[in-house]
Amino acid sequence: MDLFGGDFVTLKKTILEKMFVLFENIVVYTGHGPETTIGTEKKSNPIRYMEM
Repeated sequence: MDLFGGDFVTLKKTILEKMFVLFENIVVYTGHGPETTIGTEKKSNPIRYMEM
């Protein structure tokens, strides 16, 4: 879960279905680190492998 009371299933679904479909060179600001790109997050963000 990202925030208290958050829903992990919804969070993961949103990241995979809304964000990871964007062009890989799009810069994003996650709020928990330096700026990154969709492509970098697709390769390194562990949420992709976490069980729902």
